[in-house]
Amino acid sequence: MARTLVQQLDLLTSDPGREHHRALCSCLDMALTWQQQSRAIHQPTLLQSIDRLCRQRRGHALTVMDCAKSLKVSSGHLSARFKTLGQGSLKHHLDRRRGEWARSMLLFGDHGVGEVGASCGFSDAAAFSRFYKRVMGENPSRIRSKGISSTS
Repeated sequence: MARTLVQQLDLLTSDPGREHHRALCSCLDMALTWQQQSRAIHQPTLLQSIDRLCRQRRGHALTVMDCAKSLKVSSGHLSARFKTLGQGSLKHHLDRRRGEWARSMLLFGDHGVGEVGASCGFSDAAAFSRFYKRVMGENPSRIRSKGISSTS
C-alpha cells in the first residue's frame, strides 16, 4: 500500500496533465482506505463497546439510548447495527448482561436477593425477581441457594 502511494505521488510531480488528476484521486482513495483500515484495527467492535458500558454500570440499568449517547450515534442506527451482528435485539442483550451480573453476585456474593436487586438499581426485591425470572428464566432465590450450598 505504501509503495503504491509513493508511486502515485511520484506521478503527481512528474505529469501536470490529466494523469495528474487521476493520480491525485488515486492517492486520496488509498489514503482514505489506509485510514479506515488502521482505525478498524484500533477501534473496539460494537459488541465490545457495549459490553464495556455494561461492565461500567455494574448491574445498573443501561438503555439503548444510554449506549447510543455514549457511542455518539442515534438509538435507531445503533439498534439496527446491533441486529446485523446476529445477537438479537440490543435491549435483550443489555437485559441479559444485567442478569448475568446479578447471577454472579447471587452465586458468589454474600448478599441476599433483595440486596442484589438494590445494588442492580431495582426499587424492591419483587421487581428484581420479576426481571431476573423473565431474563434469566429462573428464580433468583434458587440461584442464591445454589451459591450458598456451593460455598458451604
